[in-house]
Amino acid sequence: MEGLGLVHVRLVGLRDSVVVEVWDVSDEPPVLKHADDDAEGGRGLFLVQRLASRWGSYRTAGGKVVWAELATRPPLPRRQASERSVARPVVRPDVAFLRRVLLGLDSAL
Repeated sequence: MEGLGLVHVRLVGLRDSVVVEVWDVSDEPPVLKHADDDAEGGRGLFLVQRLASRWGSYRTAGGKVVWAELATRPPLPRRQASERSVARPVVRPDVAFLRRVLLGLDSAL
């Protein structure tokens, strides 16, 4: 199993978000790169940065973890005390986009 690039994924459900943790055996810190249009890799952290409300990484024994918090519903705007309650449209996640991301990540493995 020495030559395998094992990756562990953990999902943690919170009230208004999901935290995704990805562990690998590399000690190298994650680096946000600019990938050319024809590049076959290098977009992972770019996607994380665009989709996550916050993200980071930390070292572990035998590797590192990169984590990202993804909002499951939009945050409610703060209202002024004088504002009356007004119905606002609910913003739903773009399921088709998330499926394309998932398929792209799956094909990269």
